[in-house]
Order: sequence, then structure tokens, then C-alpha cells
Amino acid sequence: MQTLKQRSRIMSFIPDARDRRRIQNRRYAILAFLIPFLVLFLAYAVRGVFPFGNRHILTVDLYHQYAPFMAVYRDKILSGGSPFYSFAGGLGFNFYALFAYYLASPFNLLLLIFPPSFLTEAVLLITLLKIGLAGWAFHFFLRTAFQRRGYLAIAFSSFYALSGFTMAYAWNVMWLDTLIWLPIVFAALIRLMRDGRWILYPVALTMMIVSHFYTAYMACLFIALMFPLFFLRSCEKFSNRKKLLVFLSVVGLTILAVAITAVIIYPTWESLKLTSAAGDTFPKPELEGQPLNYLGQLFPFLEPTVRSGAPNIYCGVIILLLLPMYVVSGRIRLRDKILNMLVFFLLLLSFDFNVFNFVWHGM
Repeated sequence: MQTLKQRSRIMSFIPDARDRRRIQNRRYAILAFLIPFLVLFLAYAVRGVFPFGNRHILTVDLYHQYAPFMAVYRDKILSGGSPFYSFAGGLGFNFYALFAYYLASPFNLLLLIFPPSFLTEAVLLITLLKIGLAGWAFHFFLRTAFQRRGYLAIAFSSFYALSGFTMAYAWNVMWLDTLIWLPIVFAALIRLMRDGRWILYPVALTMMIVSHFYTAYMACLFIALMFPLFFLRSCEKFSNRKKLLVFLSVVGLTILAVAITAVIIYPTWESLKLTSAAGDTFPKPELEGQPLNYLGQLFPFLEPTVRSGAPNIYCGVIILLLLPMYVVSGRIRLRDKILNMLVFFLLLLSFDFNVFNFVWHGM
């Protein structure tokens, strides 16, 4: 017969339910990263993108601007050059403002491990990593906000990471950071309001703004739109006093994060005031008159639009099926339906109403 000591020793090697759940969650998170990463990698290979063919990932502005900027950035770090000015173009230019818009992503530090002649491979790796991490981040959001785990959550994470926007603008590699940080900011915001866990929120918001302030501005507008919905959902059982404290903590931590980013935002703001765009004014209000055409962008096999300005909102044809199911579902409260559909139609109107479109793009 086994002694009690022997049994306890055997049981110590058998993971309990909490450990099994933790291991399973890690597997799901890894899959949420790997699936978008590998899908895009295989798509590049099938389409003959270098090093699998003669097509090139360095295209449009990524070839003419961003890649040369990356090369200058790498050289400045390795040579100890000034972060404020560069003579690499013309008679010189403000490098700090250029860094703030094009190069502030932490992923660009990966350039240091590649020789200058392997810049294309470095950009390819950075792009794939960002797309994979966007999938992981959305999975983290679903698990935190809605306790959604498993393969369905992984599927929706892949829809997000491989959306039409990603396919259309992957060459704007600096924009992809916001796709990673936005779900993390939402998850951190819900943690803060629901559980009082506050550290991640200012850190994630700061990183999102610093990584790319322009797309972060758009993301912050969206966060402001969604905040009432998440606030009501997270705090509905709290007393009025606690709701007020939660609201004030969100405001205070948001101000803290924005204040930290002033080291990037303020010098850039001063530089932007010297550009031609500083004189832009609000356009005369008018509608494009084709909101239903934008819904057509949700259908598959459409070529992504870049120059026409049409929204690239495709994220899986299943969304077209789930939207009416959401509206008629009896398991979702009427209040939540109304608020979510208001946000949905406001976003749809933003595609068609030029003033809203102007505001979304930074005025």
C-alpha cells in the first residue's frame, strides 16, 4: 500500500484545475498570435513577396520614405548621433518630429540586430510580429472583458488582426502599433473600472500614444465613444459614490498618461504648426450620399481601397450574419443594444459625413 507521503508526492505532480486553466489560456494566447502571423507569412509566400519571389514588401511610401527613415534611425542609435536633427536629407531636417511620427515604435529597435543590407527582412519581421501581436491583444481583450476563451475567441482575434484595414495599410507599418495597443487599453480600462487594478491602463495608454500619436488620436476618440458603454457594464452594481470614484480615477489616470506623452506630443505639435496643414479649416458640411455602399465593404474578395478613401472595414463575412442576430437576440439587454447600435451608426455616418471624417483624421 502507498503511504500518505507517497500519495502526496504523486499528487504534487498532477496540476490542479487552476494550473490547467492557466496552461490552456497560454495555449490559446499563443495560437491567437501564431495564426495571424502564419497566415500573413504564407500569404506573402504564395504571392511571391521577397524572399519568396520578386515582389517587394517595401512599396509605396514604405519604399520611398519609411525604410530610409528606418536606416537613418538605426545609424543614429549605433553612431550616437543627435536625436533632434539630421543632415541625411537636403540641408537637414527636424529629426525629432520625424521620429515622433514614423519611428517611435519600440519594434523599430529590432532594426539593430539586422545589418543595413537586411533592412527588407527586418521590415518583414516587424510587420509579421505586429500583426501576430494584434491577434494576441484582441484575444486578451475578449478574455478580460467578456471572459471569452477557446477557439471561437481565437477566430475573432484573427478576424481583427487580418482585417481589411490591415491588408490595405500594412505598408504604413507604424500605424500597426495602435492595432496592438487599442485592445490592451480597453482591457486595462475594464480592469480598472471593474476590479480596481489600475497600473496597466496608464502604461498601455502611454505606450499607444507614444508609439504613434496620429492613429492613437483616432483610437482615443473611439475609446471616448465606447467608455459610457463599458462604464455602465462594469459599474452597474456599484453605489453612486463608488461610480464617481471610478470615473474620477479614469479621468485622473488618463490625464497622467497624456501628460507623460507630452515629451513626444508637445515638440511635435510645435513642429506641425509650421507645416502647410496648420492652416486647414473645417470643410463645408456635406454628405457623400452612399452609406449603404460602405456596408458593401464587409463582403469578401473585394480589393482593399487606398487612394479612393473608402473605408476598409472587412473583418470576416460572418459579421454580416452576426449583426442582425445581435439586434434580435433576447439574451442582450435593450439598453446595451441601443447604445452599441448608436455607436455603430455614428461610425457609419462618419464614413459619409465630411465634418465627422475631418475630425476623425485629426482636424
